[in-house]
Amino acid sequence: MIDNKQREKLKEHLSSHYTKDVLKVLKKKGVTAKNGEPFSQDAIRMVMYGNWEHQDIEDAIFTVYKRRKAKAKRIEANRHKILAD
Repeated sequence: MIDNKQREKLKEHLSSHYTKDVLKVLKKKGVTAKNGEPFSQDAIRMVMYGNWEHQDIEDAIFTVYKRRKAKAKRIEANRHKILAD
């Protein structure tokens, strides 16, 4: 379960529209709700805020966080490189 400390750290790079990216990760892994449909954005938010526990959704949230953090680092490094010239 995602605790408050983890949630605050995750928010640093997840900010807006993270649920859509989480849904993409879940779809790629073939993870669906019990009825075979994709999870709702509300379900993802419930996991993010600790109201519901679901390991696959948590893993997808952390995957999206990792990707966004890496992207932010690449952008920052590129900016530094451009400005250093």
